[in-house]
Amino acid sequence: MSRNAIATPVIRRGADPDIPLLATIEKSADERFRDWPGLEWIATAGDVFPARRLRDLVRTGLVLVADAGGCDGLVGFLAGEAREGCLHLWQIAVLSPWQGQGIGSRLLAGAGHFAISQGLATLTLTTFRSVPWNEPWYRGRGFATLAETEMPPHLRTLLREEGEGGLPVPLRCAMTLILTGADRPPSTGAHDPLAGPDVGPPASDGAHSSRADPRRPETGPV
Repeated sequence: MSRNAIATPVIRRGADPDIPLLATIEKSADERFRDWPGLEWIATAGDVFPARRLRDLVRTGLVLVADAGGCDGLVGFLAGEAREGCLHLWQIAVLSPWQGQGIGSRLLAGAGHFAISQGLATLTLTTFRSVPWNEPWYRGRGFATLAETEMPPHLRTLLREEGEGGLPVPLRCAMTLILTGADRPPSTGAHDPLAGPDVGPPASDGAHSSRADPRRPETGPV
C-alpha cells in the first residue's frame, strides 16, 4: 500500500516486536546528512540507537512509533525517558519517503501528551545547530535553545559526553520546551489527529506487517 492510499499513520506506543524495524528508519532519516558539509559521516557511519536500550525504554521510558499499517508498516519513531523532572528525547526519526508529512510533529505531540500524563513539565533534547531539520525545526515547534547557564544538569552532562565521544561541540546545542496544563507541542495543520490524544497502545505481537549512548547525535525529524 502506498502512502497516498492511506489517511495517515497511527501514533502508538512501541513494543518489543517493533524494535528490530527501527534501525532501518533511523538510517533512512540520516541519509539527509549525506549532502551536509562536515556532517556527511552521520549518513555513512551507520550508527543507530542501540536495540537493547530501546527495549529498556519500552518498559521504563517512552517509545512511540508511527504505524502506517499494511505493507508500509512502521515509518517513524521517537524514544525518550524521564531525566530530572523532564522528558528527554533521545531520538526522533522518520523514514525518508514519508518525510514532510507531519509525522515528526505528531510524534513530538505524542511525547508532550505522555510527559504531561507523567507529571513532567518539560521536554528536552540535544541536537545540531543551524541544520534545518534540527535546531530550526524544533524552534518552529516551540522549543528554545538554552545558554549553558540555563541548562539543567543532565543537558550540560550530555553535551560534555557528546564532545568526549567525538561530536563537534560548537555545532551542538541543548533545547527545551515547557509544557503547562494541557499544553502540547503545536499542531502543524488541521489534518492532525493529535489535536486530541490519539496515542494508541502497543500492537499485539501478530499485528505488525531518530540511543542510550549520548555520543549518538539526535538528528531530528521532518
